[in-house]
Amino acid sequence: MLRTLLGSIGLVILVLGLTGCGAASAVAETIQCTGDFEATIYQGPSAGLSLVGPLSLQVDAAGNLTGELTANDGALIEVTGQAIGRSINLVFNLGEDKRIFGVGSLENDIRDCKGLSGGPFTGPEPGDSGDWGYGIGGRS
Repeated sequence: MLRTLLGSIGLVILVLGLTGCGAASAVAETIQCTGDFEATIYQGPSAGLSLVGPLSLQVDAAGNLTGELTANDGALIEVTGQAIGRSINLVFNLGEDKRIFGVGSLENDIRDCKGLSGGPFTGPEPGDSGDWGYGIGGRS
């Protein structure tokens, strides 16, 4: 009887503990990071193409990214991707079924909205390659 009572108390404590873990790790809100972005294609059919301008990214609790690059020529380029910890993947939709895909590293966790990031990218044409950099200047 005592063993059954102790087992029941242990089960209640376990359930309460697991429920408390969920409450303790509250869902983080979506944040918006802004900064200066630059990408240049060095090789391939699109060599010389550059994307330069302010990049604004919304980051949800799961690290999903959506945003917009305002290119120096005034064009608005849709951006999607994912950031987990200090790793980042970006897709720039140039329209007309053309995209640039970037992978890279972040100096800080994306949710800190500060620091430098960068890496290689490919596209929009087969054989295109270059690099990119993003100086995240804070939240907006």
